[in-house]
Amino acid sequence: MACASASRRAAAGMEYTMEIAAEPGPMDEVVEQDGARVMIAPMAQMFLFGTEIDYETSLLEAGFKFNNPNVAEACGCGESIRFKDEPAA
Repeated sequence: MACASASRRAAAGMEYTMEIAAEPGPMDEVVEQDGARVMIAPMAQMFLFGTEIDYETSLLEAGFKFNNPNVAEACGCGESIRFKDEPAA
């Protein structure tokens, strides 16, 4: 199972992380769709509300892409984000 979270660091303030997890914790939210199970860490639940997570493959890269309606801005590389109600770094 994959574990999605958002942590404070990077240029715009926060970044998404994905890790492999064996079992969900007692406060984790587990979302399942089309056979994929994603565990959402408690501290990330409010930041990831309404987010679509896709796995995309291109000629140059492959990985998870987050489409989050709560993001106000992202850095040029797309690795870090700032949410609408979060103060600028």
